[in-house]
Amino acid sequence: MKHLFLDLETLDLRPSAAITEIGAVAFDPATFSHTDILELFVAPLDQVSRGRTIDPGTVEWHRSKGHTIDMDKGITLPAAMDRLAAFVALHKPDRVWIWGADFDRPILEDICRMLGRESLWEYHATLDARTIWSLAFPNTRRPSRTHTALDDCLCAISDLKAALSHLSLNLTPMESSHV
Repeated sequence: MKHLFLDLETLDLRPSAAITEIGAVAFDPATFSHTDILELFVAPLDQVSRGRTIDPGTVEWHRSKGHTIDMDKGITLPAAMDRLAAFVALHKPDRVWIWGADFDRPILEDICRMLGRESLWEYHATLDARTIWSLAFPNTRRPSRTHTALDDCLCAISDLKAALSHLSLNLTPMESSHV
């Protein structure tokens, strides 16, 4: 089995959000070690001209965390989606993990619709690591850390491993035994 963790950094909380970063990490679900990484910086200004949205409150939140937002930094949204699609196609993940079902996936789906593209993976491949964390560690926030898309992926994989270990679960299929 192959798994992938994906994270976006955005300038809005709505599905129409302009994105600034895409992080993706292919990892082995048996060991949780990463096998490949993708880090993309996407130019927000290009996205605004395509109808993507920026929320001043979200921009202020980034600034309050010390993040500098360069509206021209990065590649175009279509180029970023081409590179992400190539990364997904290369790894052919059985599962695509995200932190929360209600943020990254709806934004990516909206981008695919806007660009006239198909989804990057089958709808049933997406799993939510936040739910696993919440089941393992109720009312416990994850530790503070740097806030970039790639770092979020790497930390989330570690958090997922801890949560699954705490729940005594694993990501690899169990062999069936016959009596």
